[in-house]
Amino acid sequence: MRIEPSKITSMILGLSSGLVVEPISWKAQNGWVSLSQADMFAMAGAVTKHVRKCFAAEEYVLGLLAESDNVNVAVAFDQAYEAIE
Repeated sequence: MRIEPSKITSMILGLSSGLVVEPISWKAQNGWVSLSQADMFAMAGAVTKHVRKCFAAEEYVLGLLAESDNVNVAVAFDQAYEAIE
């Protein structure tokens, strides 16, 4: 199941402005769940961290590819992703 950052951002904005109140009904992989504001902020943080790590790993791999055409892209990406805090 793909989580769309724009939907999370919209919900965070709604919660922050008082337009949305808890509990939040959210469609999850195994059906609907009730989430709190804290749950939504945790999800937003996890998605943001994942996206940031993906971009940083991609930048690292592109640097490797600029230096050599003998790069195992999948392995290099995975190693870079795991090394990023």
